[in-house]
Amino acid sequence: MGNVIFTIIGGILVYVGGIIKDILNNKHELNKIRFAKLQEKQACVVGELYSRISNVNEKAMAYFSPVGTMKPDERLPLAEELGNAMVEFLEFYRPNEIYLNDSTCNLIDQLCESIKNVAGTYSIYLRFHKDAADRTEKKEAIISELEAWKEGYYSLKDKGSISKILKELKAELRNLIGVK
Repeated sequence: MGNVIFTIIGGILVYVGGIIKDILNNKHELNKIRFAKLQEKQACVVGELYSRISNVNEKAMAYFSPVGTMKPDERLPLAEELGNAMVEFLEFYRPNEIYLNDSTCNLIDQLCESIKNVAGTYSIYLRFHKDAADRTEKKEAIISELEAWKEGYYSLKDKGSISKILKELKAELRNLIGVK
């Protein structure tokens, strides 16, 4: 009788163990599905984010196109386009930064701050140049405007600070979605 009880208990344990194993396997499969969906969402966010970063960069490059190709009045609408592109970018980025790691967010914050600084400084001098009253004031404004333009233009070029951040950011975003 004792062996029968042990056999029954053993059978019950094997049966319950199988049920537990099935439950754990199902939970593991559910976690794999959730993780795959999270990765898919992250890849979509990264793709859209990069698209918006590229748009901001294009607007910045247009705004800082070589001096002499446009009058200050012609550049002011480009400043507005750059500002609008930054706003659209930030409106997408802020609620989706949860899908990004800290180093990526830091690079994005550096990029935004750098673009805001050089574009803001240049815009101030463009407006000052436009509104300058006399010849001396206009000359000072043109010199200041040129210096601000140089800072923005060269920071966007190949070895400039904004260009370096963009390269780091691109590598970081590619790494996030598994592209080497």
